[in-house]
Amino acid sequence: MKRKQTLFSRTSVIAGITAIAMVVAGCDNNDPEATGTTTPPAATTVVSGIAAIGDPIVGGVVTLSCEGAGTVPAISPTGANGGWTVTLPSDMLPCAVHVSGGNIGTAGGAANAIDLYSLITSTAAAVVANVTTMTTLALARAVQTDPATAQALAAWFAAGDQHWTDI
Repeated sequence: MKRKQTLFSRTSVIAGITAIAMVVAGCDNNDPEATGTTTPPAATTVVSGIAAIGDPIVGGVVTLSCEGAGTVPAISPTGANGGWTVTLPSDMLPCAVHVSGGNIGTAGGAANAIDLYSLITSTAAAVVANVTTMTTLALARAVQTDPATAQALAAWFAAGDQHWTDI
């Protein structure tokens, strides 16, 4: 019996279908940017610093008030060297920093009665924001409060988002 010749043999048809299926499978478009289903992680900034008035403030309470989020929840108290660290979404910055309480020099040292302030403006991946009497005076000057009266700077800090227009 003689086989009838066709333009395409069964083998070449199967090979063609397989090739087309492989090409289509490679084009499934799982690109998150194209589908809009995945949001890239938000950029963060690690802020660290030392709270000191000559000697470190040990066990001081660190509070941040940020333009993008208001007051940030409490941060761990300052360490034995006055050090503190917090990681924030970069879009929360700038932030004002307030350190209060704690002890001067050591955990058993004299109680700290001075409120200290500083300002974080950079959105770099890592930022150092020391909080000292000098940063407190500089911030008081920048927001045009009387450095001799801590009350005015405390009120500025407590104002939340409203105070960013002062800088």
